Amino acid sequence: MADIEGWSRSRRFELIEPTDSGICKYLALHEFDKTNALCADKAGTVKWRNEVIEIVAERDRSMWEPYHPSDQASGIHTVNHNGLQFNVKVDGTPGSPVIALSNPLGQDLSVWDEVVSALESKYQIVRHDQRGHGHTSQPNRNTSFPQLSDDLVAILDYLKIPKLHALVGVSMGGVVALDFGLRYAHRVDKIIPCDCHPLSSPDSKAQWNARIALIKEKGIGALADQTAVRWFTDPWKEDPANAKTLKKVRDLFAKLPPGAFIANARAMDNYNYVDRVKDLKVPCTLVCGAQDPPLEGMKELEKEIPHVQFKIIDNCGHLPMVEQPAAFVKVLEEALKG
Repeated sequence: MADIEGWSRSRRFELIEPTDSGICKYLALHEFDKTNALCADKAGTVKWRNEVIEIVAERDRSMWEPYHPSDQASGIHTVNHNGLQFNVKVDGTPGSPVIALSNPLGQDLSVWDEVVSALESKYQIVRHDQRGHGHTSQPNRNTSFPQLSDDLVAILDYLKIPKLHALVGVSMGGVVALDFGLRYAHRVDKIIPCDCHPLSSPDSKAQWNARIALIKEKGIGALADQTAVRWFTDPWKEDPANAKTLKKVRDLFAKLPPGAFIANARAMDNYNYVDRVKDLKVPCTLVCGAQDPPLEGMKELEKEIPHVQFKIIDNCGHLPMVEQPAAFVKVLEEALKG
């Protein structure tokens, strides 16, 4: 099955009870990313089909599609790509310019809710849960920024969207925006990378290793506590009105499977976009919170990009769409014009 184009994965289930004779003991599920995969040349040859039949007890075959509950919100899609199922949500006005939103590590697509509410009357908005986040299945190997960009391409292909008006990404998603703009310039008009380190370093790798060690020793909750505190400015955290939002960010992080965090964190180990962005062919707007540590790195990035603007959001840490949503939306609206 793995030799057939479009194959994603195969799983075999064994019936433990009851053990009565005559009951089917094994069930094999073969997943493909297109419905007509079994009509391919190899799958249709008599010799190959007979070889398969010889090793199975029964010849029954059922074609299944992903299940979507009847009360599932409209605009929800399940996209199969590279052995994973991606949870995708499309909001806004059909026929309008399309923008995509790329998430930070540790947060699902709901982190963009306020941005979507502000922009959905003028744009169609695509967002998805990154690998292992939210309702997207967990990767079984370390990932990379090109793979994360390729995930978005697969989603856009599924949605039949040939080109984005803009790609907006924050933190890990900001690096995805840089990679996408470099490798898929023909699929996007402009990119808006936000609050992201443009390259790794020995110090940053040591920090990621320390976070992974903390997870292994004390669990993902311990890292969630540290991260939620680090991401925001002190005045914002000290305001009781923000306590509920802070807890939501922390709890979303704590729901991330440890393996998913580690797989995505390894994308941060060895990358450098500062040396590459001079070749960027699409307009770019960089955005960063004034109190966010990546600010200095993004200033260096600005010097290397040919067509760039740089916007700094005052009184803001690492997640501008959460800490300063109104100011962030204002910056986006200006960048998205044209």
